[in-house]
Amino acid sequence: MVASRTLQAILEVENDSELLGFRCKETGMALWPLVRSPLLRMIMSDWLYRTPLVLESSPGASRVRVATSLWKATLHNALYRNRLRGRVAIRATGAGQVRRNGLSFNRLSDHFADVAPDETVVLEDLFDWNWPSPRRNTRVLYSTPTAAISALYGRVPSACLRKQAGELVEFLLQRANRLLAWTPEGHRAAWFLSFVQASIARTPFLVHSYETTLRRLGSRLVLIEEACYGGRQACLVRAARQLGITTAEYQHGAISSGHDAYNVAEAMRGSSLYRELLPDYLLTYGTWWSAQITVPVETVTIGNPHRSETIVANCLPQVARDTILVLGDGTETDTYVGLAQELRQSLRSRFRVRFRPHPQERQSFFARQSQGEFLHVDVDNQRDIYDSFGAAHAVVSEISTGLFEAVGLVPRIFMWSTTKSRFAFPTHPFSSFDDAQGLASQILAADSGEVGAHVEESIWASNWRQRYQEFLERV
Repeated sequence: MVASRTLQAILEVENDSELLGFRCKETGMALWPLVRSPLLRMIMSDWLYRTPLVLESSPGASRVRVATSLWKATLHNALYRNRLRGRVAIRATGAGQVRRNGLSFNRLSDHFADVAPDETVVLEDLFDWNWPSPRRNTRVLYSTPTAAISALYGRVPSACLRKQAGELVEFLLQRANRLLAWTPEGHRAAWFLSFVQASIARTPFLVHSYETTLRRLGSRLVLIEEACYGGRQACLVRAARQLGITTAEYQHGAISSGHDAYNVAEAMRGSSLYRELLPDYLLTYGTWWSAQITVPVETVTIGNPHRSETIVANCLPQVARDTILVLGDGTETDTYVGLAQELRQSLRSRFRVRFRPHPQERQSFFARQSQGEFLHVDVDNQRDIYDSFGAAHAVVSEISTGLFEAVGLVPRIFMWSTTKSRFAFPTHPFSSFDDAQGLASQILAADSGEVGAHVEESIWASNWRQRYQEFLERV
């Protein structure tokens, strides 16, 4: 019997306490949280996407840019790591970098740092190997050199480790085949095995490195972007817990009952081995998001700092609302460009239809455009989505966080009803459409796509700064 294509069906793969018997021999950590996300997302890719969610390899940045940024980060850390102390450490991916008054500002983490600037140090990755300079927040160390060294550890797994990885992968793939009738193609199975080997091999080094960093900083609280995702973040959670440091994840994007990072099987929810690699708290944008999860962490409603501060600062341009903004999802660029083109034809000259690439696809989109593709696509090139909302009459996407960010700021919001969006958002507060023609009809209608004012507070809690300060005092 073919399993129903829901997240709950996929989670049955991990619904066996025996899975947590596979543990790192040096640290004792359960291995499943370290490798969980890629396997689940390979299944999701085959079920829902035309392009893979998990890339076995990618073109990436040029060697010159990688080497230059890595050297700058290493030199920066050498100069500042012995000078910086912070009772609050914030681990950030760097994906939230925007420009404010000519300075680089991380919209996801730097607002939190501003609340207690002398007590906070940000530990940040170099997103796409871009060097974020000059910065507004200068109390920053970079995690990328440590990640680069850990990758070297991952390239030389021992024979014992390779055997352990092989047994874990065999256990997982047998369950996936039996429960979901799913088996990865040969090259993808080989990639996943290699990934598991590397993940296990680098774990002891990462845990030790994070412990050393947190001791040096004197941290008592660590805020971690994507802490519930496992992987390297699980090593940071483990290091903090070993030192008696409180951990919390700050919400960075959409959370839903169809999001694999925030929903787990019963066997995982009841396991102390699994729980010890999760943060103590999840700081959410509002009560709506908190209600979407089953992962065993305590939720605390904080609000969305960047959204709130942008609105307060009146950064939204006051211009004619003549644009329909189509938001990309980071992977299926051609699908969303196609929707934008069809919508433009259906609306003719009534509205301007613009495609906004997701941050994860910006580099590849503009590279393809420079090679002659997408030349007739009207592109929204603002770095900050809030700068785009001022001219938007409607925002359209499938599963983008931008739909929620538009609540209260854009008059009309529409979610594309697809297998993917129904998987990710079984419930949501938006009007739905099936195709470009149906969407055009709704846009031209008088009242479709509006979101009630009562919904806004449950999605975007007010007074984020006060809420965060109260959280700091509490922990």
